[in-house]
Amino acid sequence: MNRFSKTVKQAPKLNKYDYLVLFIIEALALGIMAFLILYTHHLGSVYATTSDIVLQHIPLADNLRQLFYQTHQLIPQFIPNLGGGQNAFYFTYHGLANPLVILTYFLPFLSMYHCWLLIMTLIILATVGLTYRWLRFRFSWNWAGAGTLIMLLTMPLLLHTHYHYMFIDYMPWLLLALIGVDKALYKHKYILLIISLTLISLTSYYYLPTCILAIGIYSTFVYFEKNDLKINVKQLGKDISRILISLLLGILLAAFCLLPTAFTIIQSSASRQYNINLIELLIPNFNIISNGYSINISILALIIVTTLIFSKSKKYFITTVLFLASILFPIFEIFASTSSTGLPIKALIPLLPIFCLLAISSLRFIE
Repeated sequence: MNRFSKTVKQAPKLNKYDYLVLFIIEALALGIMAFLILYTHHLGSVYATTSDIVLQHIPLADNLRQLFYQTHQLIPQFIPNLGGGQNAFYFTYHGLANPLVILTYFLPFLSMYHCWLLIMTLIILATVGLTYRWLRFRFSWNWAGAGTLIMLLTMPLLLHTHYHYMFIDYMPWLLLALIGVDKALYKHKYILLIISLTLISLTSYYYLPTCILAIGIYSTFVYFEKNDLKINVKQLGKDISRILISLLLGILLAAFCLLPTAFTIIQSSASRQYNINLIELLIPNFNIISNGYSINISILALIIVTTLIFSKSKKYFITTVLFLASILFPIFEIFASTSSTGLPIKALIPLLPIFCLLAISSLRFIE
């Protein structure tokens, strides 16, 4: 049997090699974060961009925290001390219902800047640990470790701990959702997938559509893996409906925040005009993959992943085609139209876990 057609039924138990590899990579991640933070402080600066994080995101998050201490409302509807008073749902993108920001409400002894440093470090450590656990579901400890190392060292993950943490703060929840897909399609357990979608929705509505795209691509991969590369129309319908219902339930649980936010966005953008050239959206754009604000993978990495198209496995062929189409065709950037924050190519960052999965699979294939 082709090594790519092996059906995975349950996650393997972690052994001493797993814990050793995970400890080494987690220690490396912690060391990198400590070095970056301490070095910038040594230079007399702060580990954050002044224009965005220091002057906008940290003060806004601290304002929400102080408002909570005054009103004891986790999700306020109105913020009186911003300008002449503001609709609170204008600030959903900045952390109004973000579980990570809400966590800082229970750390009053820390300044918001130090809370932010703690959150960034926890995001990186959680992303590393969950990436390893996710990849370990179908790879040996050494390949799972290699994939986790690739994830850690990708530019968007580390770059945006300094520049724009909202570009990556959903990543642990996305990885939990991918693990949830395995549980949903192999064990018919949907709770993890539903909760993960709720957390993604509350953390970053901006990245929710592309996270759903990543989950959809991975669900396709798992379907062909589970069904031994065969298409059973009845089973396919069941799996699709189960995943879609889980995603819908996860989003509905966050509707108390998403609906007012959507209404606020629609009101504020009613007078805007959007000029979209459909032809340009269908022309591949190779520049977006190496942009620092996008998924940022090299041409060599792209070539390595592309080799999976020539494998005999349907799951790798279809998943690779879907991944390449998602990152090369600008039409997928339309997912970024849910916000006015510019640089729509950053909407591709949630596809990083799919890239890591394909990269490790491709290296095994080449081997």
